[in-house]
Amino acid sequence: EVSIDTLGVVSGATTKELKVLEAQARSLGAATRFSAKQAAEGQLFLARAGFDSSEILQAMPGLLSFAAAGMLDLGTAADIASNTLAQFSLDATQTSRVSDVLVKTANSANTNVTQLAEALKLAGPIAGALGQSIEVTAAAIGVLGDSGIQGSRAGTNLRGVFAALLGPTTEARNAIEGMGIAIDQVDPSVKDINEI
Repeated sequence: EVSIDTLGVVSGATTKELKVLEAQARSLGAATRFSAKQAAEGQLFLARAGFDSSEILQAMPGLLSFAAAGMLDLGTAADIASNTLAQFSLDATQTSRVSDVLVKTANSANTNVTQLAEALKLAGPIAGALGQSIEVTAAAIGVLGDSGIQGSRAGTNLRGVFAALLGPTTEARNAIEGMGIAIDQVDPSVKDINEI
């Protein structure tokens, strides 16, 4: 069972912040399909992912929606959401955005939230470093899913595409720029996919 003391130790929250977190867990327990205990467990999962009390408060509504829509347990939902936020340098206020993008992609492509998360583990860090949005990256993974390329295979393939964009041949550069895509928008300090 999650105790408020455990949440306090893991999150580093003050007594006042813990009272607010406890009130949020009770409120979410009354307003969602999750119990107050489960909401508190979600808060603890986020704290273990490095969220401070303010970030936990901001992320929890989106996390519970994500877990419900993605048919995930709260631990898995917190892991996926926190990893995705980090990959794209998004703050906790963007948890609902991440949830919406992943659930919409899973519902409109031949993939599911778990497979998307697996693909993002491999492609998300480089996509984020190259300035690609979660929307564009998830859509690309969805297209790969529609072709039967899912999970880690989709992530590996998309990562390869991004890596090729880091150092294209002259012929590839000309073809890409001929489509109106400016390769020089890539951060010039990133020379190698292994730096990401």
